[in-house]
Amino acid sequence: MAETRLAGVPQHQGARRRAGVVARDRLERVQDGAHRVVAPRVHAEPRRADQISAALAGGRLTTNLRLFSDRHDVQVVATLVNQAVLALIGVALGGMSVIMLLAHGSPAVARGISLLQLFGYAGLFLSVTLLLRVVLEVLRPRQPSPGRTGPGSPPWPATDGWRQAWPSVIKGLRTAFTRM
Repeated sequence: MAETRLAGVPQHQGARRRAGVVARDRLERVQDGAHRVVAPRVHAEPRRADQISAALAGGRLTTNLRLFSDRHDVQVVATLVNQAVLALIGVALGGMSVIMLLAHGSPAVARGISLLQLFGYAGLFLSVTLLLRVVLEVLRPRQPSPGRTGPGSPPWPATDGWRQAWPSVIKGLRTAFTRM
């Protein structure tokens, strides 16, 4: 087996230099390929930057932003509004209930309990229930729902398992009804 050595360099250093030359060759080839792909885009960027800055300076730069273009955005906003309304109703109901509990001079329903106190305690119960529901909704971890949801959607998950199992269910029903 012939051994290749660089003149005046020990063998282990020669192998390192050969590996360095091969690695440098590969790096240059990758850089050339990347340069061919990226160069046209980089060349066009100053022109685009000039166009954007001219439009900004001239007051012609506009943007088109649609807040509710995605179904997920609509669902998030609807959930936040729902929780805010429930919290507001719960706080208002709690405030009115406290006022009813502090009021005097209503007719007695039972011994020691007036009508306003009865409504006040019922309102406090409903208020606490609503506020706890809002707190639990906020603290509950969200799981993304696959498929469509909402009115008109099926109550079962839209998976291929249902579609695959459906023919066997129909077959089973047919055999059950034919045996009757």
